[in-house]
Amino acid sequence: MKNNGFRDVRIDNLRALAIITVVLGHSMILYSSEWGLYQTTQASVFFDRCKRVINLYQMPLFLSLSGYLYARTAERDTFRKLLGKKLPRLLVPYFVIGLFYMIPIKLLAGYPPYQGEPASNAVLGFLTGRDVGHLWYLPVLLVIFLCSFLLVRLFGNRKLTWGIACLLGLVLAVFRKRLPIGSIPCAAYFAQFSWSFFFGALLFHTKIFWEKAASRKTVILAVTVCAVLGVLAALYMKLEPLRILSGSLIVLALYMIAPNRSAVIADRISKASFGLYLLHSPLIYVTFAVLLHAPPVIVFGVNAAVWGGLAYLATLLLSRTPLKLIIGD
Repeated sequence: MKNNGFRDVRIDNLRALAIITVVLGHSMILYSSEWGLYQTTQASVFFDRCKRVINLYQMPLFLSLSGYLYARTAERDTFRKLLGKKLPRLLVPYFVIGLFYMIPIKLLAGYPPYQGEPASNAVLGFLTGRDVGHLWYLPVLLVIFLCSFLLVRLFGNRKLTWGIACLLGLVLAVFRKRLPIGSIPCAAYFAQFSWSFFFGALLFHTKIFWEKAASRKTVILAVTVCAVLGVLAALYMKLEPLRILSGSLIVLALYMIAPNRSAVIADRISKASFGLYLLHSPLIYVTFAVLLHAPPVIVFGVNAAVWGGLAYLATLLLSRTPLKLIIGD
């Protein structure tokens, strides 16, 4: 992902962590008790618990980074400039990856919702937003950007604006299942995760990366302890407010402990993060087609190492060609 002309090593490190988490989460999703799209004869309590923890913070962390970077330059954007940047960066990958990569792979891999249906139904389901897979992130992020632009124009790019937006987003996330939004494409995802974008913008204005001070270690320790306790509570108490609180605490703790040191591997993964997000997830369905009942460690290893490595290499190759636009470059 690009960083709007700024470079902050800590943001790069957090972005690398975010995409690694997403890849790992997708790689173990078969064993998640919250998924259930495939039925396997194997089970893994370990991967199930890991996926439940990852679900608490993976998308909040990803979206918070976009919010943090947006708050840096929000005053500079005109509506035309915003659309000029975001429409090609988000919608070109959405349609190209969806129609010419994700759907063909799922069709070849025997994706359950596609079985017994003509390929045209898969395309129609994607175009109408009924089944967009992991690509829901792109249109939702575009809508969040547009809402954020409006917020800044009406109330200014300041701490109070983002604090109130974050609070309203949290209320929306908690009560989203009671809202009549089921027929609106990706609306549930907007309701679930928009708060985390605003949270990231708020973190920018709170100067989360303040200079080292005697009290800083105490604050970091307190937040980290609260995050760990929140994770433990969320694992055993399936309360939506508790899950959201745990996720926000984890994100906050990660920002506070993010190292301010450059690492070659983290930098490369950060630069390839958008491509990894786009290209990795569809490949796991190939694994499910041929290794559905294999030992969990084998399935996870193939998904994470083999497909993760292939997605990374494909991202590097595309970034050096005129086709780089399809990975948002």
